[in-house]
Amino acid sequence: SCLINLRQHFYVRKMAKKCSILKVYKNIVSFSGMCYYICRLNGKDVSNMNKKEYKTAAEIEVAFSRIIGPLSIMNIMDSFKDKRIDINQLLEIIVKWAAEFQTNRNMSFITNDEILKVYERCDELKDRYLFDNNLGNESELTDEIVIWVLELMSLRKRQIEGNDK
Repeated sequence: SCLINLRQHFYVRKMAKKCSILKVYKNIVSFSGMCYYICRLNGKDVSNMNKKEYKTAAEIEVAFSRIIGPLSIMNIMDSFKDKRIDINQLLEIIVKWAAEFQTNRNMSFITNDEILKVYERCDELKDRYLFDNNLGNESELTDEIVIWVLELMSLRKRQIEGNDK
């Protein structure tokens, strides 16, 4: 846990409402006449994180959920049954990455080659289904996945290169 002064408290509360990554504990500790709030970011010390780092972490969480959701839907739909094995493999990879990100809050564990291969596999799915006349609106799920994997790549680069500071 970390100590955050009262001015930062309002930012933490705002972020806690916007995303699920923050858990704010309202334990007040008095120190030198100032009130401090103890907060936790999934059990990690966040005393050295600034607003942009919080924002990047929240954006990464959103990107993961925006990829996992459509992949999960596609995995169940009969429209995509001929590629169900590929979809399930992609889903396992993305969920594994999301779980690892929840643990260490850093995307450096994903190599450039890994994320590029996932992007290419998602793009192949998009090419296969996006303009399929036999499908309805569900064909757009593949396009959404590609868009969010690309966003995840961008966020990973921003976080690793330190552009969020």
